[in-house]
Amino acid sequence: MEEQIVGAKLEQQEFTRKELYDLVWSLPMATLAKRFAISDTGLRKLCERHEIPVPKSGHWVRFKKKVVKPVLPKKEFADDAIQLLLRGEGAGATSAAVTPQKLMEQEIRAKLQSKLTVPEQSVHSHPLVIQSKKALVEGTPDGWRYKGIVSCSRSGLDTGVTKGNIKRALRFWDTMLKCLEALGHTIEIRHDSTYAKLDAHNFKLLLRERCRREIIKGAVYDTSISSDRRIVF
Repeated sequence: MEEQIVGAKLEQQEFTRKELYDLVWSLPMATLAKRFAISDTGLRKLCERHEIPVPKSGHWVRFKKKVVKPVLPKKEFADDAIQLLLRGEGAGATSAAVTPQKLMEQEIRAKLQSKLTVPEQSVHSHPLVIQSKKALVEGTPDGWRYKGIVSCSRSGLDTGVTKGNIKRALRFWDTMLKCLEALGHTIEIRHDSTYAKLDAHNFKLLLRERCRREIIKGAVYDTSISSDRRIVF
């Protein structure tokens, strides 16, 4: 169940990795959790996701002893803005904190706000989109199992659409690829499939035009046609 702050007006505050690193080494997690709409465990997980070292358990009890503060490691795809919600008046300790997953969603939406809308016409298309357009335009539509569908996977992005929807499909791809790359993913085409790669994780991507198959009875054998098409990821 999604946790929410009840009866409180929340405001966002943005931090760079360095600013959040300095913050978690200046005050205990429990203290920061009272300031922001997040639990101390959630704050630790947020720091872990952004590769920000945090004080170990018991650090603030023995603060008078000399402690070696770890250096903030470099991160190839460092997020410029890490967003936290400030607790408003009336959001006491009994209020539930926003989950780390919700915070991640908010960060992604904020970072991709200007990229999430699919344009009516693509400008400066992604190189893989240009490559796929050539393969789809020059491709021959299927005449048997998926009648009217033209496909490409080996020579372009893994796509299957009708000729009339090629431009629309490519606009979807262009928006998707630019958003993924803004989040640090790399896009690869290998083994006739398209992947978004982040660190050691691979996510398979494909775009298909969903069709409803209609069976046409024949004297010798039945055939089928596709109708009610719409593009889906």
